[in-house]
Amino acid sequence: MLDLVNRAADCPELAGAQARVEAAGSWSASTAIARRSRSSSVHSSANATGAAQQQESAGIAGAVLQLPVAKAQQQQHLQQQQQGAAGSVTQRVSISNPAAAAAAGLNGHSSAGAAAHHHQQQHGGSGAGLLSHHYHHHAQGRAGDKQRQARLMLIRRLATWVALGVAALLVLGSLVPAAELQGGSPSDVLLDLGPYFFNPSIVRHRGVYLSTARTAHMKRIDRTNWWFNEAYICMSTSSTFKSVSCRKFDPWQGRFQECLWGNERKVADVDTQGVEDPKLFVWPGKGVYAVFGRKPEALGASPYCKDPIFVQFVVQVVAEEPGGEWSIPRPTELKPGVFAEQLYKRDGKRHAEPIKEKNWMPFVWQEQLMMVHSVFPHRVFRVNSSGIAVQQFVTSSPDLFAPYKDEDIHGGPPLVFVPAAASNTGQAYYLGVFHFFKTFGEGINKVKVYHHYAYRVEAAPPFRVCGVSSEIQLVTRKRSADKQASGWTHQRIWKDTSQTAYISGLFLDGATLHMSYGSSDIDARLLSMSVADMEALFAGSSWDCSGAQVLDSGSGEPLPEGLLAGGAAGGPQQLSAAGRSGGFGGGVARRTEYHRMHRHRRSHHRDHKNMLRLAH
Repeated sequence: MLDLVNRAADCPELAGAQARVEAAGSWSASTAIARRSRSSSVHSSANATGAAQQQESAGIAGAVLQLPVAKAQQQQHLQQQQQGAAGSVTQRVSISNPAAAAAAGLNGHSSAGAAAHHHQQQHGGSGAGLLSHHYHHHAQGRAGDKQRQARLMLIRRLATWVALGVAALLVLGSLVPAAELQGGSPSDVLLDLGPYFFNPSIVRHRGVYLSTARTAHMKRIDRTNWWFNEAYICMSTSSTFKSVSCRKFDPWQGRFQECLWGNERKVADVDTQGVEDPKLFVWPGKGVYAVFGRKPEALGASPYCKDPIFVQFVVQVVAEEPGGEWSIPRPTELKPGVFAEQLYKRDGKRHAEPIKEKNWMPFVWQEQLMMVHSVFPHRVFRVNSSGIAVQQFVTSSPDLFAPYKDEDIHGGPPLVFVPAAASNTGQAYYLGVFHFFKTFGEGINKVKVYHHYAYRVEAAPPFRVCGVSSEIQLVTRKRSADKQASGWTHQRIWKDTSQTAYISGLFLDGATLHMSYGSSDIDARLLSMSVADMEALFAGSSWDCSGAQVLDSGSGEPLPEGLLAGGAAGGPQQLSAAGRSGGFGGGVARRTEYHRMHRHRRSHHRDHKNMLRLAH
């Protein structure tokens, strides 16, 4: 188990990311609870030699660069051994004849002959016999030296090949994720972010992969079934998060008291607590942001929520340039602003259904923060740094969505920009994902089956939908052939979520499209494919935005001067007069922020704090 601080110290990329995150003030002060290192056996063996430690901290290039150093050290060691052997010969000669020792020092290869000549002169006798005797010992010495040199040479060659082999294995190991992602077919892998982590949202920023995730468990308190949620943010140098460090994601650091669902007359059958499904997106030049859902804060005398009873927030997770208009270190609630009256206008006979704001889908267009509020009709807000919608574009594509006209369509992850150079259509566009689910069964046997589809949006206002893909196939525990008993029995949610799937992250990483998703509310998975593979899902759906009906060409505040707008059919052009003036046929007349739609009610139930205390 590696501590985040130690992990960052070993990895410059993580250290830099940690510094940027802490500078933004968005990391929780709580301790890391899910830290793992799942290095392979190759890394373990390389750690003994020090190569893998460099590889993990500085990348594979660092490990390869060690090889010449190691080879030079081996050669130096061999030279020292050879010099030591020659020195011992010189020392033996110098004991009997200093002159011969001097000769040996000048000419090492003649030292044995000088010693033999000195021995012959000192002891007399047959020169041939003495030479034979000394040459016999000299031959033995030479044979021993050759054997030692041969062994040293063999060791040197083996060491070189072993080092090269280790380097090759490290290179192959580092390329495994790339091979999975760049292969001929899409790759779907299980992410071990932490126990029961699901609904991940992965992005890459300055060489470091970040992911948020969520856990949930259910608990019945009195007459209410509670969902208790916790969110986390994780860092890794690998897109598959083979080594990862995670912390709790709580931008309020515990200083947030949620309201309660229900009212003074009836306690809610179901309620929720905590941050739900944070989704990351990168704003080039500004940093990394997260959009997530949560109940509003309890304000006033009543602990109960007023409509909307569930809202969306945005917060900056990593700041590239601290300060500035879009520095959002504290969570900011996203609001429809002057468009709320239009959105929340309901039939008086059907007003009992509470309002929940979920799945706002962010994207950046010409340094403007945009939010897809709904997919059909396709409603796009331009949001200011206070989180309030100041302009909207609304289009409808009935022909494209005809197959799903009877479904309740929901949004999904942030949209990503696909440049024209990466697209087979020759058009730049934004790519998004929507979903709907169908319910089967009743009571505890009720199960939801989720369906996901990608859709293409023109890369300029009014952001018409220009194509819908075939269904994206995801892995769930019900559909997977590999069903582990532990996975079923240890699920902390008593509802049947075996066929639940939710794409919560979308990110274009070079030429690879990452779709991170939750599987069965218990697993985190990553579906990766090329842009070409994704566009193949649009087979039979040509690039055509002409069928879209423009319902609102940009009411609200006009775009800043100099920004261009216009659909793909006509190319970029200036906004229409209605868009510049803020006019909207049959639309919003007021420009004040919307009011809560219900008055405070008196509370006849226990205090909110006592309720939360019972929850634990």
